[in-house]
Amino acid sequence: MYGVKNGQDEYSFFAPLSVHEQLKDKPKGTKFQLTRNASQRGKKLVTDYTIEFLDYGIKEEKKLKQSLKAMDTMKQCLKAMKTQQKFSNNILL
Repeated sequence: MYGVKNGQDEYSFFAPLSVHEQLKDKPKGTKFQLTRNASQRGKKLVTDYTIEFLDYGIKEEKKLKQSLKAMDTMKQCLKAMKTQQKFSNNILL
């Protein structure tokens, strides 16, 4: 079940398997447009859904923050190694 917003109204959406497969790996808050397509095939009405993702920013922003944090940690380690080298000749850079 997914919480969806249509304008100011919020709904619960029980996604069919095809829609769920596309949404399950997306982070919370990802914006998308869901279009329901219905077509007549003989006497049968066939329903299909099209998903257009509008916002990948949340996921990319998270990756960027993780990368910046890792770079900051490496800079701190390098600074500590240089400080240690200053007081000891055991470490060569």
